[in-house]
Amino acid sequence: MGRPPYWWISRTSLPCRVCWLSLDVLDQDPQQLCTYLIAAIEQRFPGFGRQSEAVLKSMVSFGQETERLLVILCNEIQERVDQHFALIVDDYQFVDTIPDIRYLLSRFISWQAEKLSCHPFLAPVAEPARYRSHGGATTGGRMTCRNWPSSR
Repeated sequence: MGRPPYWWISRTSLPCRVCWLSLDVLDQDPQQLCTYLIAAIEQRFPGFGRQSEAVLKSMVSFGQETERLLVILCNEIQERVDQHFALIVDDYQFVDTIPDIRYLLSRFISWQAEKLSCHPFLAPVAEPARYRSHGGATTGGRMTCRNWPSSR
């Protein structure tokens, strides 16, 4: 079966812009994954990511500086992105076992659910029972949006 292709999701299912991040087994380095995540958002919102990239490049210890990066990233979304958007992290199962990445995405999702315009989706290839909705993010092969604000 599988998930619908990106072009179909972005044009028919989601009432917003879509930022897409496809992962594979080589994306298990947390700093590299953050670089890709920032680039995925910047692709749809040109000019985004300068502050986040600067913090990412200056980090000495990812594990100890994750919160600082998250604060900058979330603040930059709030300041630089003027509309709601979906962030689809495709093939999430490739990074699900990396503690720093799990923590980063979990915190990012919880912050987005509280106040920001980003609506994250974690999309594994398979749909095991452990992939469920986390606060503001949907996981699994079925991608739908609930309670989308009509405006920001």
